[in-house]
Amino acid sequence: MPCLCHSLLNITFDDRGRPADYDRIFLLEGMATCILAPLVYVFLPDNPERSKFLNEAEKEVITRSRAAAGNGTASHFEWRYLKDVATG
Repeated sequence: MPCLCHSLLNITFDDRGRPADYDRIFLLEGMATCILAPLVYVFLPDNPERSKFLNEAEKEVITRSRAAAGNGTASHFEWRYLKDVATG
């Protein structure tokens, strides 16, 4: 978070009062992320059974793979799952 605050507080402006070109790129990318993140959270399915873009064979492969890895049975988020992913 400090990096984001530093970037927002130190936007450089050209002589016309507009943000510099590279700052505009970062602002646009940040705005797109903030707009798309809630949409992805709402509309992205949370398991293969609910996905509309996978066929039945692909859903079965993913379900078997998750069960074999030991992480296919949880139906809610726990912080230890994030730790498992982050630590490999």
